[in-house]
Amino acid sequence: MSLVSLVNPLMGTESTFEFSHGNTYPAVAVPWGMNFWSPQTGENGSGWMYTYKDSLIRGFRQTHQPSPWINDYGTFSIMPVWGELTMDNQKRGMRFSHENEKAAPDCYQVKFDNGVSTALSATSRGAVFEITYPSEEGQYIVVDAYQHGGSVVWNKEENCIYGITHYNNGGVPENFANYFIIEFDKPVVESGTDENSCAYVKFQLEAGEKMTVRTASSFISHDQARLNFNREVAGRSLAEVSAEAKKYGMINWDVSRWKAGHMSSRKHSIHAYTVPFYFRVSSMNLIRITSLFITVLTMDNCMADICILITDSGILSVRYIHCLLWHIPRSADESCSP
Repeated sequence: MSLVSLVNPLMGTESTFEFSHGNTYPAVAVPWGMNFWSPQTGENGSGWMYTYKDSLIRGFRQTHQPSPWINDYGTFSIMPVWGELTMDNQKRGMRFSHENEKAAPDCYQVKFDNGVSTALSATSRGAVFEITYPSEEGQYIVVDAYQHGGSVVWNKEENCIYGITHYNNGGVPENFANYFIIEFDKPVVESGTDENSCAYVKFQLEAGEKMTVRTASSFISHDQARLNFNREVAGRSLAEVSAEAKKYGMINWDVSRWKAGHMSSRKHSIHAYTVPFYFRVSSMNLIRITSLFITVLTMDNCMADICILITDSGILSVRYIHCLLWHIPRSADESCSP
């Protein structure tokens, strides 16, 4: 059994402003992803983006929110709409029930009461959706850049939307922006925008015909967003992205045990090796770090590791250097305490 299948992302979602316990949302993400994705039941601006007792979904949202009390930044949403076109987030919600909802870390799926089905999976900087409509009429997707001076532009030649969201709740520089690209694998027959940083595109598909929507983003530029798109989601199916996300979730290194076995077999008194990993800073931003482990023979005849964290720009300041994280006996009949 996959360990990922044992995770229930809906745990802790029955929270409200008045009952602030759990405060989670059913995130779809890879470990240490730059972006998370979640269904949104709350109105735009609400820190409680998904509440278990709600009966409407208003969008599927790229999020960087660490807590409802801190709220979100750099967010936008994608929402299928069927029937009458409604772009306002307060009115476009569609009813669903938890019986028709499946939440997992690698994939979220829901079939709305009106028959529209949506499934999504995520990469570090992108996501892939599959959407179907129950009939050929009134097939829309609404993209919401959450006002704050954001923009959404339809590019007919590339059959995609280029968007910018400036949404934030403070603590960002003046030029803060999240640049995103949304590409559709089916032709768009109509498009438009409103004054609230929303855009819509209309389709004319057969009932039940599957449409794939791919998206990626960057905090740098649209050029970087396109590069992320090509690297992570271009030409890939929902099943492929979900399988890869599940594979990442299964990586479960027991680093301390690995080091103990590795180092106890060494005959040398000094050994150095590096382990690359990613370090989470500022809510959900990523910094790539390499750990330089230098193993030395201590006075009490035990092995000890000195860990020095190195970023791409150099060694972190001395206050981040951790020494003597663990002690490892040189042989099975020796013992020592930290």
